[in-house]
Amino acid sequence: MSFRQFPATGNDGNAYIILEFHAPHGGGEEPVPLRYELADGQRLQRHDDRFSNADGTLVLTAACAPPRSRLFQHPPQATAVD
Repeated sequence: MSFRQFPATGNDGNAYIILEFHAPHGGGEEPVPLRYELADGQRLQRHDDRFSNADGTLVLTAACAPPRSRLFQHPPQATAVD
């Protein structure tokens, strides 16, 4: 498992560091989920460039949220050409 970290600001005005954990890719077609946590182990849910704890009392805005991995993006939709 690997991880990276990036800064964020909470709705309480405090600075935080968000940890993004990457599970090793199993080699299949299934995307490998990312996990987000604070240093104290509190799990976070990602919504674009915002992150929140389970009960929503803490909402963090990432200063520079990392782009979602290509593994987690939907493939482009085919469009009809006339």
